[in-house]
Amino acid sequence: MTETRLANIEENEMGYAAPVSSRAVVAENPSVAREVATIQAQLVIAKHFPRDEAESFRRIEACCSRPTLANNAVYAYARGGTDISGPSIRLAEAVARAFGNIKYGFEEADNSNGVSKVRAYAYDMETNTQAERIFSVPHIRQTRTGRTALTDPRDIY
Repeated sequence: MTETRLANIEENEMGYAAPVSSRAVVAENPSVAREVATIQAQLVIAKHFPRDEAESFRRIEACCSRPTLANNAVYAYARGGTDISGPSIRLAEAVARAFGNIKYGFEEADNSNGVSKVRAYAYDMETNTQAERIFSVPHIRQTRTGRTALTDPRDIY
């Protein structure tokens, strides 16, 4: 690297190289700085306390044996004369909690013209593995009698 490029890069608290300009943006915005510090702390803790996979599987089996989760662990609906079923989001959430060191969730990126653009993500803090999907959800409810437009924010959510 040339000296000019080195002058524009500093090592952050975790030992990673960070451009000076991005550090300045973080310093100017307290909420961004707080989020960066939170994520850095989560990464340090995940590396310092790695998951015990055997214990994680024991916790997953224990939570799956609860009747309340068992009743919500699978989704099912009829489509074209056949039943469609599979593991539900409630099961995925329970597995992520039991496995540990995972940050997951969703956020609505945009809500306009009767469609929500949603970003869903999962980030394994220990292995630095990330998955993200962005998809659009029309504000309609599909029923046997046809489509119904959703207008109540609770229904849209």
